[in-house]
Amino acid sequence: MIINLLHKHYRSRYHGQYAQAKILFALDLVLLFSLLAVLGTIIFLSFWKPAVPEWVGFNISFGTEHLENGGPITINFDYSNRSSHPLKNVLLTLQLPPDFQIKPDPNFTPEFSNHWTLKISEIPPQSAGQKQIHAILWVKPQTSSLVRATMSYVPNNLTERLEENSIFVVAPVASVLQTQLSLATTSSLPQANVAYSYVIKNTGPNNLLINLESIWSNDTTISATPQISLAPNETRTYTGLLKIPSIPQTAKIMIKASVPVNGHLITQAVDAANIKVIWPEKSNSPSVLTPAKQTASAPLSSPTIVAQTRYYTDEGDKLGSGPTPPQLGQTTKYWVFIEFKNLPKLLKDVNFSAILAAGAEFTGKQSVALGTPLTFDAQTKTISWHHTSLGADSHAGLYFEVSVTPTIEQSAGVVSILRDIKFSGIDATTEQQLIITAPDITNHLPPTDRGSN
Repeated sequence: MIINLLHKHYRSRYHGQYAQAKILFALDLVLLFSLLAVLGTIIFLSFWKPAVPEWVGFNISFGTEHLENGGPITINFDYSNRSSHPLKNVLLTLQLPPDFQIKPDPNFTPEFSNHWTLKISEIPPQSAGQKQIHAILWVKPQTSSLVRATMSYVPNNLTERLEENSIFVVAPVASVLQTQLSLATTSSLPQANVAYSYVIKNTGPNNLLINLESIWSNDTTISATPQISLAPNETRTYTGLLKIPSIPQTAKIMIKASVPVNGHLITQAVDAANIKVIWPEKSNSPSVLTPAKQTASAPLSSPTIVAQTRYYTDEGDKLGSGPTPPQLGQTTKYWVFIEFKNLPKLLKDVNFSAILAAGAEFTGKQSVALGTPLTFDAQTKTISWHHTSLGADSHAGLYFEVSVTPTIEQSAGVVSILRDIKFSGIDATTEQQLIITAPDITNHLPPTDRGSN
């Protein structure tokens, strides 16, 4: 269409009227398009403002320190003004995501405000500079956070405020707060006491306030106060006993350590462990329910002690591991059940002791229904327990795991596990000492144990 219009214009105004009509028409077209180009440029320049990158160079970076929660960080703001005009009313702002918190490093005087904003009166033309934030980093471990920084300014030749953004991904994998939860055993009988240990350490350079939250089936608390303070390189250990629930289940303990930062709780460590609650029934087999031997110091009617080795509970829950019966050179683990039944009298200064047979080892796993945990003397291979008193008709249950690795001499199938099994106590009425013993036990299992088949 345009070509047709130009052709008609040429035929009506140039053709036949000028000697060099075609050349003159071409020159007029060049002048026309040049005029349109100049006019378009004037209109464009009257509305166009140079893009931000042509005015400012801006970048955010984190220092060379190893990034870890609770550790010091240096945040660098590098800026430059490449224009020929000064930049006025410059604002440097750090924008943090909700799960990312920093606070001023106490070893440095903070230049930024609490909202992490710094004002710069002017950046001269063709100049560059750097500002730094010295802070303490807090974020959930092993999570990525996108940190954004903004530099806004007003060029001297404009009235509109412009800005440029820079982003940085922060993903610390470690924390200055180190924790460890340990249990004496991962399986227990109902209403027993299981020992636990919780260690928490501050490996950072600053004092820390820490919130401890513990969850257990009967609301056992780890610390008397919900918030503790740890100095740099300070380690604190909490120990105690967990009261096992009264019905079979999988009980869970969880301890969460959090740090309050700027009104937020930032979780740093969650330690959890399960304890399987089991309740094996007593067997009436004479080989398992061993009648107590009476010493000269014991009356005709005395407390009873039951000692047995278990691989399964009567309900079929597996306790042990490895081949049964034990095989030459292979390790088999059993649980030893020691149960003591008192008479209708009070006993004081109650003690239990037994010696592991040659080839048997104490694994450390245990469950005690009353009093403090078992102790083990590695030199004498003696397992012992003490309690101040046992009430009338009361019951004491001691349960622990042992491992056996048969030698050639023990390869006949019968492996000794525990010997010199003894309970002792003082009759609170007569002040007479009672000593109750039980026969040595082997890997022989009661008929109700599936491992005996």
